[in-house]
Amino acid sequence: MQWVAALLSELGIEAPGAGRPEPKAFPDGAAFRIEIPSVEGPRVLEAVLKAAEAEGVTVNRVSQGSGAGLLRASELRDMAQAGHDAGVEVCLFTGPRERYGTGAHPRSAEGAAHADQVRGTRQLGYALEDVLRGRAGHPLVPRRRPRAARRAAQGAGARRPAGSDRLEGVRGDGTVQPGDTAAA
Repeated sequence: MQWVAALLSELGIEAPGAGRPEPKAFPDGAAFRIEIPSVEGPRVLEAVLKAAEAEGVTVNRVSQGSGAGLLRASELRDMAQAGHDAGVEVCLFTGPRERYGTGAHPRSAEGAAHADQVRGTRQLGYALEDVLRGRAGHPLVPRRRPRAARRAAQGAGARRPAGSDRLEGVRGDGTVQPGDTAAA
């Protein structure tokens, strides 16, 4: 690496780490992060965490690309808890995406780049359900409806009694009926 430093010096560029802190660093001073992709379930996550510990490597994030919809609720909870316990960020992608659709577009030469996109309102709805399902599996996240859903329900005539976490007038299916109660 000395030849690289010499070359950069000849060009008037200071070599990285030449006595000054890296200008682009994470808040803890680290210059990079490590993410392990394709950690598709709790057993794989357990293996990644054991290997990282055995090798003395800090893993900052793991990602699961298939979508939370392919995991059981217990697997979502296990992954969230394992990540929390290890101080590792667990990222779950949303699904299903275009590649799972019935059309031929994502399998065509021109459409291959669109295979991992969420396309259309139906897939958008499925993706949002996947996000909520993944969120609900997290043991540290309160079991509450998203703020937008609560506001929509309140705007439709629902009200929150004083000191309650429940909305009156909203059924579990989202319909509003005066006098009904449902969890917020």
